[in-house]
Amino acid sequence: MKACGNPRARLGDISFLNCAPIRWGLADSGAVHDLDMVSAPPEQLSALLLSGDLDISPISVVRYLRHAEELCLLPGIAIGSDGPVGSCHIVSRDPLEALDGRVVALSAASRSTSLLARMLLEDAVGVRPEYRTLRQDVGAMLRTARAAVVIGDDALRVRSSAPDGLTVHDTGAMWRSWTGLPMVFAVWAVRRDFARDRPETVREVGAALVDA
Repeated sequence: MKACGNPRARLGDISFLNCAPIRWGLADSGAVHDLDMVSAPPEQLSALLLSGDLDISPISVVRYLRHAEELCLLPGIAIGSDGPVGSCHIVSRDPLEALDGRVVALSAASRSTSLLARMLLEDAVGVRPEYRTLRQDVGAMLRTARAAVVIGDDALRVRSSAPDGLTVHDTGAMWRSWTGLPMVFAVWAVRRDFARDRPETVREVGAALVDA
């Protein structure tokens, strides 16, 4: 992938372990050497893409649909699951059915998982909790709430060794059980102005991401 006098493409990188295979694949292919990689949590990457501080990035499905006029979808790559996702959970001290009117802490790191959790609790479980959006810290969240929505490395850790008294509910599994359908959490998108000005770079980055 050659810059040919153009500035290097700015590519968003989700700073969680479950996206490490993509980083490894880009490094192995050599594509990463022609990219400026910016690592951050999903919600921050979405904001950077929409502000023009990134050219290509994963973005929550919710943000992509709301800003589709500014973005082009990169085909062939997404973060999704057809069952348990492993890294997006509702962690609860109580049965989910007992959360009506109780406080549920939502992670500020991911808008899409927070919205999915709200939909599952309200429409699938049938409860109406009180929500508070907090910086993701499982211990701190559960000091002020009966349940917390967590993603990424924290979700992987709590899944492998949940503290006593906590039950881990995988949102991908809950969605599959409720709807019978797979769930897409995030897609990769490119700013339309960048795609117009540098279509070959977009094709090369898209191919490198799929190959990764």
